[in-house]
Amino acid sequence: MLCDELLCQEENALLSPCSPPGPHHASFVELDLKETFRMLLAHEAHGGRLPRNDQYLHAIQRHGMEAAWRRKITHWMFETGKAFELTKDTVGCAVFIMDQYLSVMSVDKILLQLLSMVCMYVASKMHESQPISMEEMDLLSQRKFSRQDVCRMEAQLLQLIKWKLNPPTCFSFARDFMGLVDIQDDQQRQELEDEVMDFLQDVTEDYSSVRYKSSSVGVAGVYVVWKARRFGSTSQLQEVLHTFDEFPMDEFVDCYRLLLELYQLKYCPSAPSRFVSVEESKVESTCRAISPTSVDDTAALASDAAVEAHMVELAQNSSHDHPRGQDSDASAPATKRARHNSVGTA
Repeated sequence: MLCDELLCQEENALLSPCSPPGPHHASFVELDLKETFRMLLAHEAHGGRLPRNDQYLHAIQRHGMEAAWRRKITHWMFETGKAFELTKDTVGCAVFIMDQYLSVMSVDKILLQLLSMVCMYVASKMHESQPISMEEMDLLSQRKFSRQDVCRMEAQLLQLIKWKLNPPTCFSFARDFMGLVDIQDDQQRQELEDEVMDFLQDVTEDYSSVRYKSSSVGVAGVYVVWKARRFGSTSQLQEVLHTFDEFPMDEFVDCYRLLLELYQLKYCPSAPSRFVSVEESKVESTCRAISPTSVDDTAALASDAAVEAHMVELAQNSSHDHPRGQDSDASAPATKRARHNSVGTA
């Protein structure tokens, strides 16, 4: 029964970093990082999934849904994921399939709550060693929805997305991309990953992110945080990106601009977001990067907008001279998991 177990194996688990095999799995072969990234790109391009409609709020939704509904319910999904010790990849998968459903079916506020819960339920059964149970679903919904409601929504969702339950997420792309960047300091690498993952959560909660591929969002998130926090020269990132001919460079440039604006709005609200010419970008800034907790003048980060000009050059040059070429402890006892969350009202 769908109520109890979801035993689908429709896609290879090696594309999902949520629950990697332990060292005792002798059959597990560690793939080359570049090959893994290429597989993610191919999986994104040829996975045969139901596409997300980036205009679904206006084209599909007929029950008054607006971007604020999605932002609130998506934020609830990430917070609930933390309480249940789910990885961001799993929650990202849940949000992705929720957007797929919303690209076809119109929902009201109540149905959106049920949909978000079921997406979390399904994604956790696919990607987590300790998925959300039906009993926990009862607690999550405060018994607003019956088990029959959950099962009916689950069956409809699975049929609609054709059981394609392993979409590449921006978190997967960002993590694999960062793994290809030469960073000697382990502490700096961990700091970069933590900040990128937190930022990508904010991006995922924003409806405008739906218009871009997960690969563009993931890599653009790394670029934005890397530049804002001055982790090093962007040439380190360019060197990696140029090795992937199949990477959607034109879309990436536009996506980077959006993410830069979102970053500045959240962490540097006083910094104007504007396009800087190539000539202006040649002027070296003496200002330090600003962290969300810094006491420095946040306007200093405005100089980072100069990278937009560089991204345009990068897109142009790539077509001429250059080829392009555990988040949670799954072994944690069940007693440590939260069982008291309630569904937020969208």
